[in-house]
Amino acid sequence: MATTANNCAEHGGLAPAASLSEQIAEHLAREIITGRLGANARIQELRVADDLGVSRGSVREALLILESRHLIDLLPRRGAIVRAPRVRDARHRSLSPGPSRSAHRGR
Repeated sequence: MATTANNCAEHGGLAPAASLSEQIAEHLAREIITGRLGANARIQELRVADDLGVSRGSVREALLILESRHLIDLLPRRGAIVRAPRVRDARHRSLSPGPSRSAHRGR
């Protein structure tokens, strides 16, 4: 676990009180949100477990957390697939500074 904690800390840090599965979920969520794991990408349990030095059981629990947060879909015999961004996500991004489309329409 020390390896996982160090890896996670290097990528933005996590609250030390978070469970191992929650830490893994946060790490994977960051990968999805930053685009390192794109829409429809397959998340392989074994690869994540090996990369982070954790058990597959902990990774499975993390994937369930991500599914509950609507970041991935868990499909029978296919595993975990990153969901495509939704309109709600695009709206969130549009709140960033800069001109909006509606500002350009009126001109």
